[in-house]
Amino acid sequence: MYQYFLKVVSTQFRMLEGKTINTHQYSSTQFERDLTKFNEGENKQGIFTQHGVAGSPGAYFNFEISPILVVHSETRQSFAHFLTSTCAIVGGVLTVAALLDGILFATGRKLRKGSDGNVKLM
Repeated sequence: MYQYFLKVVSTQFRMLEGKTINTHQYSSTQFERDLTKFNEGENKQGIFTQHGVAGSPGAYFNFEISPILVVHSETRQSFAHFLTSTCAIVGGVLTVAALLDGILFATGRKLRKGSDGNVKLM
């Protein structure tokens, strides 16, 4: 038995300059099922397979047209948004650098300690 599924969704692209493109997106899936009874059971590799013997042999095509319209719109971000994002990235990098510096400083201090608990000067 062969089964084919096609799902279609209407899509609209809205560009910055006002142009609109109407199109469709689709996905397809196919399934194949063996209806013969002699293929059931354990094969040479020890894998048990069971195929349903219910169903009619043939090729079946299922079309599903979605009633939903997907709209993709282009937008332009402001300069303030760009500036805020850049500041957030720089702040994150500086924070991670400060954490690494603190960890390395504390680790180096512990390693340089002498057996009497005093810090050795190099």
